Amino acid sequence: MTIKKLTADQLHQAYPVISQLRPHLTLEQYINTAKTMMSQGYQVACLYDGEEILAYAGFVEQINLYYGKHIYVHDLVVCENHRSKGYGKTLLSHIEDLANKNKMSCVWLISGVQRKDAHRFYEEKAEYAKTSYSYQKMLHPMTF
Repeated sequence: MTIKKLTADQLHQAYPVISQLRPHLTLEQYINTAKTMMSQGYQVACLYDGEEILAYAGFVEQINLYYGKHIYVHDLVVCENHRSKGYGKTLLSHIEDLANKNKMSCVWLISGVQRKDAHRFYEEKAEYAKTSYSYQKMLHPMTF
């Protein structure tokens, strides 16, 4: 197993995995949006077994008034056929190591209320604390 950072030209390789978390995105929407995000600091790290991507993490280094310098994980998904094997924890630990190395206060993320298995993973296996609720008010359909 190896963890590799993807370049913009490699994003298409990760689509089969990220589409399991973001099924509403076409390949073109994913690539265009991820490239725009990369121009703003978004990074993609994938866990590989040989040439096969087993897990995907998209994250960004940020600073704000409540966490200071930190990493925010936008996307974390393990391929359906490889879940519950520790791959998500491995990839999340890699991100935590980056945050530790750069003296950041924390790694944080938001998980949809319907994702009960993910919540169990974050709280029990990854030892993350549930610290807040997230609210949204949709104003327009999503655009890419």
